[in-house]
Amino acid sequence: MPTQAQLRSEYENAAAIGLRRACQEAEERYDLPRGLMLAIASRETNMRNINGDGGHGRGVFQIDDRYHQDFLRKHGSPPPVDASAMYAASLIASNMKYAKEQGVPEKDRLRVAVAGYNAGMGGALAGYRSGAVDSRTTGDNYSSDVLARRKAIVSFLPTAMVGITVGAGVAIGFDPPGEDGDRKLPGPVSDDEKGAKNGGRGRLVNEGAKRGPMIVLDPDKMRSAASLLARTSNELDRDAQLIKTQASKVTLPPQVRTNVLAEIAAIQYRMRALGNGAEDQAEDLRKRANRIDEPAGASRRSAGKAKLARKPVLARGATGATVKTLQRLLNRLGFGPLAVDGIFGPLTQAAVQRFQRAKKLDSDGVVGQKTWAALLGQPVPKPVTRPSGDAPAAGKGFGASLVKIARGQRGYDEYGNNGNKFSAWANRPAEPWCADFVSWTYAQAGKPVGPNGKGYAAVSQWIDYFKARGDWHTAPRIGAAVMFDWKNGGVTSDHIGIVTRIEGHSVYYISGNTSGSGGTGVYEKSVPLANVTGYGWPPQ
Repeated sequence: MPTQAQLRSEYENAAAIGLRRACQEAEERYDLPRGLMLAIASRETNMRNINGDGGHGRGVFQIDDRYHQDFLRKHGSPPPVDASAMYAASLIASNMKYAKEQGVPEKDRLRVAVAGYNAGMGGALAGYRSGAVDSRTTGDNYSSDVLARRKAIVSFLPTAMVGITVGAGVAIGFDPPGEDGDRKLPGPVSDDEKGAKNGGRGRLVNEGAKRGPMIVLDPDKMRSAASLLARTSNELDRDAQLIKTQASKVTLPPQVRTNVLAEIAAIQYRMRALGNGAEDQAEDLRKRANRIDEPAGASRRSAGKAKLARKPVLARGATGATVKTLQRLLNRLGFGPLAVDGIFGPLTQAAVQRFQRAKKLDSDGVVGQKTWAALLGQPVPKPVTRPSGDAPAAGKGFGASLVKIARGQRGYDEYGNNGNKFSAWANRPAEPWCADFVSWTYAQAGKPVGPNGKGYAAVSQWIDYFKARGDWHTAPRIGAAVMFDWKNGGVTSDHIGIVTRIEGHSVYYISGNTSGSGGTGVYEKSVPLANVTGYGWPPQ
C-alpha cells in the first residue's frame, strides 16, 4: 500500500482530471461509502486515466475490454472519468446485491463486492466461503488493500454537508456522523431507463409517457429520512434553548446585552420554525412510504370484485419488493412471523408451504398464480390448458430468435469425449460445452458477446456478463439464459441453457452438453423453479 503522502499526492492530482467530483457523484448515486471509488482508482491506476492491465484494462478503473465491450464501444478508450466512475460504481452496487442474494452477511458484503470487482463474483464468493476472500484476487489482497486505502483517503475528504428541504425556500444543512464521518441521508434515488439496481424496488412511471429518467421510491429509505428529520426537529429545539442559556452566562454592557438577546430571540424563532417544518415533512414522508408499501391488491378493493393482475412466480432464491409484499401478506394472515427483508429464504419457503397446506394447494413452496390469488383473497384461477402438439412459440424479439436458433439444434450429439462443433467454433478445445452452445446461439442471432465475439466458456463468466449489464434477475423470461446446478439444484451454478417456456413450477430450456435419448447433445428439458440460481435476460 502507498504511504499517506503518496495517497495525498494522488488525491490532489485527481482533482485536475475531475476524478474527485466523479467519484463523489457515483458514490451518492449508488449509496456507496465515501472514498471507496477513489480507493479503487488508486489501487487500479494510482488515480490516472490510462490504459493498461496487459492491454485489456481501460481508463482510471481499468474496465476490461473483454467483458464490457458495449460500455467501451459507447464511451471510447480510455472512457471519460465521469462515465467510468459511474459504471464502476454500478458494478460494485450490483456485486453487493448479488452477495446479499447469496447469503453473505451485511458486514461482509462490501469486502466481497470489492474482491468481486477484481476476481469476479464467482471467485470472490469461493474465496469468502473458504475463509480468505482475497485468495483469488490479484496479489491475494485486493479488497483489504482497497479498504485500507479508503480509510486513509476519507481523512482527506471535505466534511460532507447534507441538505434537507423542509419547505418552500427553507433547507437544513448538517454533517451527520457515522463510520469515518461518511453516512449520507438515505432517500429516493433515480436511475436510467434500464432500471434501478436497488434490490428490485418497483418503479413509479406512466407507461404511456415518453421513457426518460425514472424515479425509484424506496419506502424503507423514506422512513429512514423521516426519522432523521424528526431527530433534526428535536435537536433544533434543544439547541435554540441552549443558545439562550449560554448567552445568559456572559456579562455584557446593558445596551450590548439587549442587542444580543434580540438577535438570539430571532435565531430561536427561526430554528423553531425549521424544526416544525422538519417534523411536518417527517410525518408526510411516513404517510407516503406507507402508501407506496401497501401490498398490491391487498387494500382498497373488495375480495373477488377486481380482476387479479398476473403476478411473478416466486421461489426460494428470489429477492426484491414483490418478495417483501409476500412476506407482509404471510405475516398479516398469521403465517409468520417473517422478517420483511425481501429475501425468499428457507423461512419464507416454510411459511408459504404452511399457507398452501391450509388452503389445500400444492405445498411446493413456490408462489404461483393460485397461491397469489389465495393470499389476496381472490378467486383461485383455473389452470390454463394447452393443446397438444409442438412447444409454444416464443413470441417476438431477440429472445424469440435465441429460442428458434436453439431449437434448430435439437438432436445434435457430441462426438468422442466432449467433441462438438460449438467449442470448435469458439476456437476452444473439447470441453464441457453448455456455455459454448449459448455463446454460439447469441452469435447466430446477431449479437455476439465476449472476447472476439466468441462468448464465454464458463457459466460463472456468463453470470458476470449479465450482472455487468444489469440483466441478472430472479424471474424467468422466454429466451433468457437459465443457470442452475444440473446435478443437485441449490445455489451453485454449473449449467446454462436457453429458456423456452415456463409451465407450472418448472422452467423448460434447451441446452448443450445435455443427456438425451441419443447420448449427450442438444436437448430440451425442464428444471424446477426452486432449483434455479438466476436468469440472464436477453437484450430487448
